[in-house]
Amino acid sequence: MTEYKKIVFSCFLIFAVLAWLVFSRLLTSAVTYFDFYAYGNFVDVIVRLAPIVLSIGLFIGFYRSEKATLYMTEVAAELKKVTWPSSKEVYAATLVVIIAVLVASVLLGVFDSLWSFLIRKIIQYGG
Repeated sequence: MTEYKKIVFSCFLIFAVLAWLVFSRLLTSAVTYFDFYAYGNFVDVIVRLAPIVLSIGLFIGFYRSEKATLYMTEVAAELKKVTWPSSKEVYAATLVVIIAVLVASVLLGVFDSLWSFLIRKIIQYGG
């Protein structure tokens, strides 16, 4: 567990920063939308401090939680077991995907043109 302590700490820190960013934007939008700035400058202080306090609380809460720490440790341990593909394998897989997309787009284009032609002929014949 101690070997993954830096990774777990980093994950919780990144989560806290993302939570601060999201909550900060949401709170700023809500205060602007409902025009709470009309109540004075203390609203601006609350808008800036509340996301920071929430983020610090989330970080401390997750870091002290045994379940969260155990979960992140297990995730880090599982990621160590993953075998990542080589650059040749990535290149080959990318090439296969590009070819498959091109073939599918050509087939869809042909079917679309065929159906458009048939529908036009049906409409002209009926009209």
